[in-house]
Amino acid sequence: MNTAQHESTQASAAEINFGRNPAAPQQIRSEGAVPEEHPATPPAITELWTEIKGHLTAAAKQQKKYYDLRRRPWKPKVGEKVMKRDQPLSSAADNYAQKLAPKFSGPYIIAKYISTNTVKLSNPERPDKQQAHAHLQDLKPFTA
Repeated sequence: MNTAQHESTQASAAEINFGRNPAAPQQIRSEGAVPEEHPATPPAITELWTEIKGHLTAAAKQQKKYYDLRRRPWKPKVGEKVMKRDQPLSSAADNYAQKLAPKFSGPYIIAKYISTNTVKLSNPERPDKQQAHAHLQDLKPFTA
């Protein structure tokens, strides 16, 4: 596991930590062979980390490209009605199965933006109830 090459870093966990890959068991204990004290000099750790950083940057760009293929930019306006994604938990004691629960609740009204991606929601049916916060990723437009 520690010697398996990771797709993003193009290096193994052992290589990242120690600067080299450890010898495999068959290399260490072969008949009559004595393992080398210091195998061929590995690249300096800082050079290795610089190389890995480049691999991670390239992998992040590639992953972003695939993520953005199906991403739809949507920014609702204050006062707009939205549905909020729920993440209920199953409970055997209450005889409740999350699998059968509705995925969205609402409609809610966007009261204000807390940050660029977080909004405060108000429930028009229960204005006395405390307002909830939600991430834009968990919202979808309300269609009557």
